[in-house]
Amino acid sequence: MTYKAAVAGLDFGGGKSVVALDNDTALTPQLRAAALEDLGELIASFQGSYRTGPDVGTGPEDMVVLRRFSPYAYCAPEEHGGTGNSGGPTATGVLAALRAGARHVFGDASCTGRTVVISGFGSVGSGIAAGLAGRSAAAAGSASMTSK
Repeated sequence: MTYKAAVAGLDFGGGKSVVALDNDTALTPQLRAAALEDLGELIASFQGSYRTGPDVGTGPEDMVVLRRFSPYAYCAPEEHGGTGNSGGPTATGVLAALRAGARHVFGDASCTGRTVVISGFGSVGSGIAAGLAGRSAAAAGSASMTSK
């Protein structure tokens, strides 16, 4: 995150939030709500020096809970004043990076005829697969690209 923010010229970056539970702890809806409330209070305590958005295991609805405590939770649903799911824009960015990487390595930005391995098939991975399928690349199920 630090490198991505630096490249974009932003004064942010560097961390992710993790809520760790014991392996034998069942994540009930009540425990999830309490954990998000605790996280929201923690984010608020940083007074803007820490900002968050959805990542693995969280989504726009979770950002609604966090925003009850701090304005520094991003990608809430549009009906709650947010930008919605960040998966689509993230997939678009990954596709642009793949094209740039292909241009640098192979001399051509096309992914046609190349195999791209996608690790994970959530909102980002499925968007990458759809984008590649539209460009005639073979999606083989950390975005690495090989020449055939």
